[in-house]
Amino acid sequence: MSETLELIRRSVGGHVRALSLIIFSGMVAQALALLQPKLGQNFIDEAQHGIPSSQTVFLMIVTIIGYAALNFAQQLLLARVGEDGTFQAREQTIRTLLHSSPAAIKSRPSGWYSQRLTGDASLIKGVVSSVSAILQSLILGIGSCAALLIININVFAVSFSVTCVSIFFSAIASIPLRSWQWRLQETATKMIVGVEEMATASNILAAFNATGRMRDKLTEYAKQSQSVGYGLSARSAAFSSASGLLTQIANIVTLLYGAYNVTRGKMDFAQLIAFVMYLNCLVGSISRFSGGIGQMQQARAGYSRLREMQNHGLSDQNGPSRTVTHIENKGPAKLEFRDVSLRYPGENHFSLSHLNFRAEPGKITALIGESGGGKTSCINLIESFVKPSEGSVLMDEKSIAEINIDAYRKSIGYVDQDSILLTGTVRENLDPSGKGYSVDEMLEALGRACITSVSGKTGIDLLDMKVGEQGRLLSGGQRQRISLARALLAKPRILVLDEPTSSLDGVTEESIRLLFNELREETTIILSTHRFSLASSSDWAVILKQGRIVNQGTPRDLSANSPYYRYLAESWKGKDCRTEQTTA
Repeated sequence: MSETLELIRRSVGGHVRALSLIIFSGMVAQALALLQPKLGQNFIDEAQHGIPSSQTVFLMIVTIIGYAALNFAQQLLLARVGEDGTFQAREQTIRTLLHSSPAAIKSRPSGWYSQRLTGDASLIKGVVSSVSAILQSLILGIGSCAALLIININVFAVSFSVTCVSIFFSAIASIPLRSWQWRLQETATKMIVGVEEMATASNILAAFNATGRMRDKLTEYAKQSQSVGYGLSARSAAFSSASGLLTQIANIVTLLYGAYNVTRGKMDFAQLIAFVMYLNCLVGSISRFSGGIGQMQQARAGYSRLREMQNHGLSDQNGPSRTVTHIENKGPAKLEFRDVSLRYPGENHFSLSHLNFRAEPGKITALIGESGGGKTSCINLIESFVKPSEGSVLMDEKSIAEINIDAYRKSIGYVDQDSILLTGTVRENLDPSGKGYSVDEMLEALGRACITSVSGKTGIDLLDMKVGEQGRLLSGGQRQRISLARALLAKPRILVLDEPTSSLDGVTEESIRLLFNELREETTIILSTHRFSLASSSDWAVILKQGRIVNQGTPRDLSANSPYYRYLAESWKGKDCRTEQTTA
């Protein structure tokens, strides 16, 4: 009940006047609806007694037109309030997503969020209309019952008993329909997730001849949807037919018993007509009441799933502990891991255990080690995508958990491992937050990142070039260099790079390595890499294995005392020899 009241309050917020107009127009409309059977009875009485009925006919026309006009105005207001409520729900959902931890967001498939944003948020528009339907149905139902009792209490008792049986059946039979509707929505979500997966991995599916397996998977989802849809349709058809049959039986019983009373002189023909009209009003009000309840339940279900995101760990990253709002914004910063351990939500084991290392200001710190060793987890902690389970990550001796997330990230430049770009132009990707960098600044950053031309386009033409959805019109190396240019534009105090040269050729990689050396005076560089050329150029290297630091030191020290570092060096020398032989 409290959740329903909270949902109503959120939906009505800012629309009290509109809601008042909706309720008032609804009350007047139902009063006109209750007046129509009485006018019908007067018309028949006047016709039977030869009394002119022009005034009654005029009033009937006025009530019918008035009812239609009020209903039209009401629907317009409901549409306005409903769409505003949907917009607010979507806006809140978007805000929640964009202020949440990336790690928490990635724990769900993207289709799940699409369904919340498009499907569940749209259910919110039914809140105000359901409240209006429930209130109006109560007015119409109470008024109809009072009129029926006044006309003939015995006929009312018989017809109401039969009608109650019909209503009880409808209420019971509609319960399984809701579960089938839920199942249909779940299968639709599976379809959305599957199609998004197919579109994202189309190259892999084609390369490994896996399209057949994906086709079978999507076909299975389609079959599930077909089966559930057929089941729902069959049950809905049976429900509608049975409800219609019971309604017809109730009408026939009412007419027969009413006609019997007319022949016995206990009520006249005009009263019987009015009785039937009022009974139809009563049945209609009950149907509308149950429809309003069902619509409210759907809205509650949608609202509950939207709130589930909060329970799933999606919460504002600027929690109450982030009290530091001003930090130094110039010059290289120092970053330190102090006894840091990390366990991701839902995991039983620690991904990182008791890490201690420092990235000194203006130095290059390399995180190296085997795949799965914990390098990307360290990057996630530095970027505050996740929080340490134990220990602290500090910047200039301040725990980053206490620094306002927006202020902190202004000091951090980030190049992710996948080099994801946003749909749009190169210019829009270089300035995703709209800081207003000049053309010269952007072109300079692109030049430093060794990308001055793409498909023959240079200068402003390059900046205005479309990159496609998530940058798919560009190669991996081009995306990686644009991502690097984006980070350089921010002039960060700490530049964090996750496998920054994984998609680059040897010549470009060497240029980027030299760039990192030049950047020492501007920023502190922390990078994860498998490339020996980058590791050997660092000032300090941290070797990770299974989430633990097994060694750290300068490249010279590690060459002497780290078997893994020597293996990395020997592997790279072997690669260089093979490259020379191939060139020769």
